[in-house]
Amino acid sequence: MENAKLSWFPDRGFVLETETAKPPISLKFMEMPLPADGTAELREGVALDRLDLMFKAQVELQGEPGLLLGCTVTLVDQDAGTAVTLSGEIEDTETGDVTALEATLKVQVPSEAPKSGGPRPPKMDEDELDWQDETTLDEIVLPTPPKRAPAAEKAGKEPGTRGLERLLAALASMDDDDEPEASSEAPPEPAPRPPPPPADPDDQSMGADDEARGFLELLIRGDSLELEEGAELDGLMEGTKRILQGRGTPEAKATQLSGWLLDQDSVADLYIGDEELASLLAQW
Repeated sequence: MENAKLSWFPDRGFVLETETAKPPISLKFMEMPLPADGTAELREGVALDRLDLMFKAQVELQGEPGLLLGCTVTLVDQDAGTAVTLSGEIEDTETGDVTALEATLKVQVPSEAPKSGGPRPPKMDEDELDWQDETTLDEIVLPTPPKRAPAAEKAGKEPGTRGLERLLAALASMDDDDEPEASSEAPPEPAPRPPPPPADPDDQSMGADDEARGFLELLIRGDSLELEEGAELDGLMEGTKRILQGRGTPEAKATQLSGWLLDQDSVADLYIGDEELASLLAQW
């Protein structure tokens, strides 16, 4: 499966949409800006912005989430027309291994696209982004319809508007549950504790499972994750655990986790944006 569409807009220049799956790599660009002022510069090859890759690219290796470390797009001529070549590197978020990305996709160059002199999207400065501003994510990620939008409308919920406040409240309540109630009486003398049992090599695995389950339960308690009727968390454990334990920034993990959850049949809807999800992952 290979699809690619190259568009040009007078106010923002070139935009590329792609969907390609050649084992072991699956890659999708969602309205990816190309920093070229015309076809001449695009033929020389342009490197995609890191933040655009983070928010507007979805990549999988062997069916599991990956991280696109960098990508260069070049417009080339072929006997049958024109195409774009994609060249970059993909990191396995579980093992840290890096796989080369090389793909060639046929495109049609818009007739209105200039040879040069058109708009070129500026690179975003991450230090200047206000992650507390509700409009920040809208400015850097073009809106895409959520999965099962009709179900969300029937429930009277707006995806991405709940999230962090309710999740933090749920997280705080979980912490409160662990604290003993205050008492005016003096605490009794603690009984001697038995020595700890020998370390079990399976403890690490169980800890990772508990962490993944706890995070999913937190999303549900915060009204940010809705499962299909009768669905269980067990089917979401392995993928969530792999993403939580993977390498990468909280922002990258948030993008991977939200995209992966929305692709699962047991998930009805996700009512939290990537920005809020990244903030929660940073505190988790």
